[in-house]
Amino acid sequence: MVLGLGFYKITLNTRVGAPRACIYNSGCNFRCIGCAYKLYPEASPTGRGEMSCSEIIASLQTLRPRRVNFIGGEPTTNPSLEAVAAYAREDLGATTKLGHSNGSRPVPPSIDEALISIKCIDEDLHIRYTGVSNESVLNNFIEAHGRGVRLEASTVLIPGMIGAGEVGRVARFIAGIDEGIPLHITGY
Repeated sequence: MVLGLGFYKITLNTRVGAPRACIYNSGCNFRCIGCAYKLYPEASPTGRGEMSCSEIIASLQTLRPRRVNFIGGEPTTNPSLEAVAAYAREDLGATTKLGHSNGSRPVPPSIDEALISIKCIDEDLHIRYTGVSNESVLNNFIEAHGRGVRLEASTVLIPGMIGAGEVGRVARFIAGIDEGIPLHITGY
């Protein structure tokens, strides 16, 4: 199991709305068959230098973003996530978001919004696809909603593996929590 290898890059987008920083994390605790890092190894962050928590905070202090998104790999495996998110939220007044998360770990307290990928509802299928159970994913999604985290969800339509029926089950699960939660369906 590969855990958070660290934040390795920050980008700033000033073209769309309020300035938004994206902080990229390497490493993940799932072994998804359809992982984009596996499909496009040249995009993988492996081998890039890790930025320390203090380097990330110093960069944010200079950039002064209004939004901070944590993406890449699985951000919740990074031990610096909560400290960086707390700084962004409390000291900069920025909105914080998990831009991509597999939902395997709880959404940290200093995160305002989260896009959680719910691969599928069928547990056996989830284990075949990711290598792990989906129990924590579903429970963490429900828990985050209960705490008032603004949620979005995504799933991947994979012909021959995760079809329309399973995507429908994901949609019904989300609607059962809150019909207002957006669901993004990505083609494989």
